[in-house]
Amino acid sequence: MNKIQLNDNKGYRWHSHKGVWAKGYLFDEKDAIWSNESLPEYFATCHDKKSFHTKLVNSNGLFSVIIERNGLLMAGVDRVRMFPLFYMIQNKSLYISDNPEELKPVSSDLNSLSVAEFLATGFVTGKYLLLNGLCQIEAGQMVIAEKHNIETHWYHNMINNDDCCDATVGSREQQLAEVLEKMFVRAGKAAGNRKIAIPLSGGFDSRLIALMFKELGFKDVVCFTYGRKNNHEAVISEKVARKLGFPWFFIEYNQKTCGNYLKDEDFLNFTLFTSKYCSMPFLQDYFAIKNLREQNIIDDNSILIPGHSGDVTAGSRLFPKLHNQYDTEKMADMIFENNYGMVKPVFKDKTKLKRKIISQIENYNNENNKSSHIYQNWDLKERQAKFINNSTNVINWFGYQHYLPFWDIEFMDFFTKLDFGQKLYKNLYNDVLINKYFKTNGLLFERELHAKPIDYRLKDLKSRLKFFIPKNILRKRLNKYDWQYYGELTKDMEAELRGNNIRHIECSSSYNKMIVQWFIYHINKPGKLESSC
Repeated sequence: MNKIQLNDNKGYRWHSHKGVWAKGYLFDEKDAIWSNESLPEYFATCHDKKSFHTKLVNSNGLFSVIIERNGLLMAGVDRVRMFPLFYMIQNKSLYISDNPEELKPVSSDLNSLSVAEFLATGFVTGKYLLLNGLCQIEAGQMVIAEKHNIETHWYHNMINNDDCCDATVGSREQQLAEVLEKMFVRAGKAAGNRKIAIPLSGGFDSRLIALMFKELGFKDVVCFTYGRKNNHEAVISEKVARKLGFPWFFIEYNQKTCGNYLKDEDFLNFTLFTSKYCSMPFLQDYFAIKNLREQNIIDDNSILIPGHSGDVTAGSRLFPKLHNQYDTEKMADMIFENNYGMVKPVFKDKTKLKRKIISQIENYNNENNKSSHIYQNWDLKERQAKFINNSTNVINWFGYQHYLPFWDIEFMDFFTKLDFGQKLYKNLYNDVLINKYFKTNGLLFERELHAKPIDYRLKDLKSRLKFFIPKNILRKRLNKYDWQYYGELTKDMEAELRGNNIRHIECSSSYNKMIVQWFIYHINKPGKLESSC
């Protein structure tokens, strides 16, 4: 007998209707919004695998859904796995939950290869978790259980061979502008009459969000930035907010706002809630949102709208080599080199992890599919879904809902079809944002933070040379650009490891290196906390 257990009602709540459970929001093909109580009704007509697949393909939003009817159980998540679902197969039955703690096997042993991957990347790829015996529904995937037969199917991949190379740059710029206009109209519908809080950085994505809500006529909008006093992100974000006439709040990270956080049981519970045995916990937004809540700057009904991850979809993680076509093994090498560099796995695990990557991409890597699409598809389903987007769980932890406009499927599909040259270095995206939106509204400043083509090349060169640079020099550089206060935060983690005689690798090129080591110790030590939903 299949079993469903859903307890995570922070932020977006689960709603049910006639055998359908759903949470989140989506727009249908007519741009009508379905959310909260109405969301399960959208899936009410799904009675078999085919109808469920069709509904998922045509759903534009962030959601999770489970349907149980007459011995048939169907479950799916959106294209970026915003609200994870976990499952376990036992005695030919499917046990499914939104909290892996509910499914944890009696032994709760950590999977050694998953741990090695987690330490190297900050997340676990594929369907597995850090714990043996537990799986997750992946981004763009559905699970079907019927008569003791359990199947998984992809309904979305970020692969498209119809590049629009024949379109002129000018026409593509106009098309992108039209896509942006429509996707922000949808964002406005989702926000409704609620107060909007924008985590405003110095980059382009969140700046565009603030500008578009201004142009849509929204007035109850606040912007906030955090980190060290006078950091480069805050300097530009304040200028943007002031120019648009929105209130701007800065939360300074120091001993007062962040001190003794490892002794705070609420924070420790948050790390398990946000990680769900798949991703490392992100610290940076936690203290800012906690502070805004305590000061009543944002109320319970506010909606937070962060800028994840327009630049990535637009091409910021592509590199020139991907213009060529590679065999599966070479593709796996490139994915490994660009994503598995935090705590380097030993040779045995490295070999196994490369084989794992090959198994994830080999079905797509053929003469009909471009290497850039395969790389970006892997990046979306693994790094973006499980590492970057997972960080927004901090918003739900404090009870708020969020909306991510840049995961609108029209925006995603536009860049999936765009030819490589216009995606590389975000060429088209930056041109449109700068020339159509920022220059005309006085939002382009003398010393900008967005990366230029030469910056990408230098970044690639530095990543190749860092293995030959002394650790003390790398550490000085890391500290120099630590606007998020991560140096002090990770020192507390390192002190805990050292105090408990836990062997660890010191931070030199990434503070995340310390966070993943601390987290593995934290979940593996006797008497660890249980995740709280």
